[in-house]
Amino acid sequence: MRIDMGDAPAWVALLASVGAILVSLRANRHAKESAEASRRSADAAERQAEAAEATLPPPPPQVAWRVEWVDRQRYLLRNIGVGQATGLRIDVRDAHPLVGLKETEEPVPSNGSVSFLITGSMGSPAPTELWLTWNGQEEPVAVPVP
Repeated sequence: MRIDMGDAPAWVALLASVGAILVSLRANRHAKESAEASRRSADAAERQAEAAEATLPPPPPQVAWRVEWVDRQRYLLRNIGVGQATGLRIDVRDAHPLVGLKETEEPVPSNGSVSFLITGSMGSPAPTELWLTWNGQEEPVAVPVP
């Protein structure tokens, strides 16, 4: 039995093309695995970034208030936020009027304060909280009076 090798270049070409197909299939499988690993890595990085962001403390408020007792009937309304408050308006809700604490367009800077008196009387109880609004905060905010 004799094999005719007259078409040897065709056989070599066939073997080379089969080899190329096998190599390309393997490369395609590795590319898919690499793409999946890259996607998982990107997802993990995104989850890590979200977790890191969740652990950050919230930024301090622009305007926040605290009432501080000074002495006797004297108090300070202090802006403990990081921004300036303008257009301060006060409502004590049916309590005795406050002395020296009025609506003002004067800005109250960060850590700035407004001094006022709470004068008690038998007919009107001293307030236990002040309700404040200011420019940018139209919904009243309750601030406890110590």
